[in-house]
Amino acid sequence: MKLMKYFFAVTLAMSLLTVTNVCIAQTVYPYFSELRGMETSSGKTILTCRISDSKKDGIILSENQSVYFLDAESKAERLFNRGYLYSDIYGTNNTTIGDLQFWGNDTSKYIYSAAGASLQGAVKKYNAYCKVQGGLWPTTIFISKNDASVLFTSDGGRHITGISTDAGLNWQIDSVIQGGIVGLSALSDSTFFIYRYPKLYKTVDFGRTMYAVDSMTYISFVNTSGNGKFVFRVEYNPPNRVFISNNYGEPGSWILLDTTSSKICVSNDDVLQKFYVGYGKTIQVYDYSGNLLNESYSVKKNILGLYKKPGSEKLFVASQYEIDEITPQVVTIIKKIPVSPDFAQWHPLTVGNIWVYGEQWHDWQGDHTGTNTIAVTGDTLFPDGKFYYKVYSNYTTEFHRYDTLSGKFYKRTDSTETVIDETYIDSGDTLPQVYTFVGPQPQKDVHIQNEGTMTFSAISYPYRDFYSVDNFGDIITYRLAKGVGLSKYIQNMDFVTTIGELKACRINGVGYGDVSLLGAADNGVNTVRQFALEQNYPNPFNPSTAIRYSIPNAGQVKLNVYSVTGKLVVSLVNEFKPAGNYSVNFNAANLPSGVYFYRLTSGSFVENKKMILLK
Repeated sequence: MKLMKYFFAVTLAMSLLTVTNVCIAQTVYPYFSELRGMETSSGKTILTCRISDSKKDGIILSENQSVYFLDAESKAERLFNRGYLYSDIYGTNNTTIGDLQFWGNDTSKYIYSAAGASLQGAVKKYNAYCKVQGGLWPTTIFISKNDASVLFTSDGGRHITGISTDAGLNWQIDSVIQGGIVGLSALSDSTFFIYRYPKLYKTVDFGRTMYAVDSMTYISFVNTSGNGKFVFRVEYNPPNRVFISNNYGEPGSWILLDTTSSKICVSNDDVLQKFYVGYGKTIQVYDYSGNLLNESYSVKKNILGLYKKPGSEKLFVASQYEIDEITPQVVTIIKKIPVSPDFAQWHPLTVGNIWVYGEQWHDWQGDHTGTNTIAVTGDTLFPDGKFYYKVYSNYTTEFHRYDTLSGKFYKRTDSTETVIDETYIDSGDTLPQVYTFVGPQPQKDVHIQNEGTMTFSAISYPYRDFYSVDNFGDIITYRLAKGVGLSKYIQNMDFVTTIGELKACRINGVGYGDVSLLGAADNGVNTVRQFALEQNYPNPFNPSTAIRYSIPNAGQVKLNVYSVTGKLVVSLVNEFKPAGNYSVNFNAANLPSGVYFYRLTSGSFVENKKMILLK
């Protein structure tokens, strides 16, 4: 059982990462919220991506969003515009970038809906602000596919807020049309689709008359092929649904393609006459007759935006923190932004944090109980410039770090890093061959089994239950609580079942649970029980390396470096030291390559180790 306890002591320490407080963060850091695309006259793909963030502090809400142009080939980006919203007890102040459209796929000729303290019911054109009659904010803008001077605006599919026949300079309201425009046809300016709950209507005479083509609960948008024959529509009112019509959107021609609870993103390719439907981590491909083709794609993260380059194999997909170019052969990252530091709260790592677990296990000798204590005792900067936290447990010291760009958590052994977890994990993600928080072996098919809210020490925390089976068939489940870390675990390994549950912890100086256990845990963690001289790191090294050692009693300490002939090269330590853990840096820039020995002497304790300088 001591071996089991050792394994748990080592691997349970993996539940620790950086946070600034225990409370759930109210800041949402930048993430991709939209992706569109266009083709220039030279065949270059320009992506428009929207990056959003928000923060709520009590009753004060602030949101920001930025729209960028991104050259898919060179990966060069350019800020188009910023929008913001600020709301408090005095009201709301904002300048919002709504729907954004372009003339002739020219990024310099744009128009977008704008809202603000002095811009209510306005659209911003590349050369003017334009007031829309009626004062309703136009959330959607449509540019005619036949006459670029004809524009329509609508407020989310409820009302037509304006019609312009001079490219957006002047607007008027057409009171005859009852409902909101949700899509234009390529057939003529007078043909478009109107949503009025609970049906979708079509008009061929500017709304003077209209007829129902299908029933629905809520419509998001309608798009048509270049010849107007094929019509695509998406409904957002979970479950979300996507349809295609192969007869100009007429009654009886609608085919249900798919239903899902995830966000649906679509893009069509008139050159190949294919329709792409993305949701979750799947992209399905249909022909224009609604037939599912054998060309489906799988992506790493949940899809938030999708654009198909016409006539090519290229798909551009946006997830929360990454935009990728996808072909059947390769996936290329176009743009990546750091994941939210909020994810690190699943594994709080700060010097002084401590966790005490009550354990029960059953083996061939019967039932047993005990405790397991994990603590963050320090931090260190390794020679390669990476910053790690030192995690102490049952006479072992490990080094862990959190990568803020990828959201991955690493454990370091010598010069090797091992992925322990991806904190940026979506429901349905599978993490193959990573070290989980329970068990010493690499796990496979680690995934979220359940999500919810738990209470610990009278405070509620979101939690995730993880499930995995390792390479030996051992079943492991564990729970991570946001702001706490590992809260419980069950491991079925061979003939031993171990159950652990968090009894107490200290996070950023605040105690939770049975705080009486923390004092005893502190004494156990901070007491060095034996002498130890660790292997230097890195090894081989050039030109510097770190040597760590521990002494259980105060006394005179010597740490010397010798050549292979026994000649003293340098004395690194020669002084009285209190009991504790220490680390010394050895710089051999002026020494030749070769084998060296270092010796620790304190009282009657003497130990030697070998190291290699390789230039």
